[in-house]
Formats: sequence, structure tokens, C-alpha cells
Amino acid sequence: DSIGLKMRCGGVTKDAFPSVDAVARTIHTCIQAEIPMKGTAGLHHPVRHFADSVDTMMHGFLNVFGGAVLAYTHSFDRATLERVVSDEVSDHFEFGEGGFRWMDHVASVEEIQTARRELATSYGSCSFDEPREDLQSLGMLETVSPNT
Repeated sequence: DSIGLKMRCGGVTKDAFPSVDAVARTIHTCIQAEIPMKGTAGLHHPVRHFADSVDTMMHGFLNVFGGAVLAYTHSFDRATLERVVSDEVSDHFEFGEGGFRWMDHVASVEEIQTARRELATSYGSCSFDEPREDLQSLGMLETVSPNT
């Protein structure tokens, strides 16, 4: 039997969103303790941004999940992980056939697979369409026509 940690990253009220420090500390602790984690709640958009609907900054799934993968792969210290989690510039993130990149840090497809098995097992979102549409608008996911 194994255990894991479920980290809530948001909700319907401003106070449900943990700080950047809390998210980075949780990810870093999971890596150190070798405990797998799942990110959930509030992760419907790829990159951290201000949301009028809850009057606060929302965490992005690329920030949280990608940050976890990169931190696991490159043994980031908490300060570097906080920079990933807090980054609001979508151009700093890239995902493609070669893997995932944030700034100058890259995780290959094989490293992503290892990090997913060992640490960042999944993330949950209340929406299927928003994450997909946002990734398409950022050019990270191709638009597929239902007739193709």
C-alpha cells in the first residue's frame, strides 16, 4: 500500500487559494519525503493569473504540475520552485514533443514519465474545456476538428 497527498489549489472563494509559498513548500516536501501528490481545485488554466470571479490570483496547472516535474527532475530548491509557481508569463512555458520547458529548465518526455510515476501523479480540474481551450490559444495544443 502507498500513500499520497492531495493538494487543493483553489476553490470558489478567495481564501481557498493557497499562497505560492504554501504550494511550493508542499511540492518540495513531497519530493523530500518521496510522497506522490495530486494537485486539484482551481487548476483550470495553464498559467497563474488574476481571476475577477474570485478576486485573487489563481494557480496555473503548468506552474504547479510542470513546476513539480521540473523540481523533481532538477532537484530545485524551494526558491526556484516558487519562481515557477508564481510565474505569470505564458511564454516562459513550452510543451511539445521534446518535453516540458520553463525558462532554461527542461524535462524530457522520459523525465516527465518518471516524475509522473514517482511524484506528480495527476491534477484535477472542474472543467475539461477550459484547460484544453487555453492550451490551444497558447499554441501548445492543436485544435482538432470533430470531422477529422
